[in-house]
Amino acid sequence: MEDLMALMFAVLFGTAMFAVTGAFITRKFFGYKVLEKNNDVAGFIYGVLGVMYSVFLAFVIIDEWEIRRDAESNIQQEVNSLASVYRGLNLLENPQVTRIQSTIEEYFRVVANNEWPLMAEGKASVAAERQSIDIIQSIYHIEPRSRFEELWLVRIISDLDAFESARLSRIMSAKYTLNVFFWAVLVSGAILTIGFAWLFGTPNFLAQSIMMAFLGAVMAMLICIALSLDHPFKGIIPLDYDEFLNQSELIKGDG
Repeated sequence: MEDLMALMFAVLFGTAMFAVTGAFITRKFFGYKVLEKNNDVAGFIYGVLGVMYSVFLAFVIIDEWEIRRDAESNIQQEVNSLASVYRGLNLLENPQVTRIQSTIEEYFRVVANNEWPLMAEGKASVAAERQSIDIIQSIYHIEPRSRFEELWLVRIISDLDAFESARLSRIMSAKYTLNVFFWAVLVSGAILTIGFAWLFGTPNFLAQSIMMAFLGAVMAMLICIALSLDHPFKGIIPLDYDEFLNQSELIKGDG
């Protein structure tokens, strides 16, 4: 985390210096009086360019934020559905119930301790996958002994299906990343937006330098936000596994 934060600040500083250096070189080469003549016409074009880029940037960030929210929702659904299965099994009189519940408890721990680091690489744990299959197959083989158990088993299987669907969705979301083409447009658009601002000229270069530094820093921050949201399970603000550990402790108490 500290390394990522240091890298982010380095990118912010580097982009700000890039913006100021480019403005200085352009001013040195053309002179501010020549550049000053561009202010009126270039200002209008720059406004249009800025709107177009901001719309594209907003589209990318909102899309990535929706992916992250869906991943969070899948985690909640997976945890809550499996916990509901665990509690529902308490109402069944079957010798397999204790073993299945133990497997569920172990599944929560394996996901948190073993599968979660793999999620950052877009992978799933083989052990967690085997346990989920074991839980599903074991419950489908339970024979109800009464009408009450038959009706309750239908509810358990419904929660089990929701768990399986949420788990698959969580694993798929770990493989999501923004297309290379979009990253190319995002970065090149930021460079062009900064570069276009070099065509403006003001008598006070210190004020212009400060404005260029702010422009570069803001561009870098927005790209860093897009980068941090690009993969829900890694980066500066990754999703955590606390829900799995918390639910593991809760169901132990219920059991």
